[in-house]
Amino acid sequence: MEVYHAKVDASKLDGVIDLPEEFKNQQVKLIVIRDLMPKKPKDPERIEAAIQRLTGIIPKSSPYQNMTLDQIREERLSEKYGIKFAD
Repeated sequence: MEVYHAKVDASKLDGVIDLPEEFKNQQVKLIVIRDLMPKKPKDPERIEAAIQRLTGIIPKSSPYQNMTLDQIREERLSEKYGIKFAD
């Protein structure tokens, strides 16, 4: 098992680890051990559902479906503010 340990000033850990008050302004020994528990695999169904929610924002029958983001932006600016863009 790989272990890392070092003596550090507790103030360097402020905001990273919540230490008790009595550790403030003291030297502490920091021990880091790698977590050997396997990561839980991502749920592909939840990922696909999230993608569908995002891609479903613009309906397939929408005229925006075949437009680039720049084209949509130009159209919205011209509608809202009357700005005309050069072709």
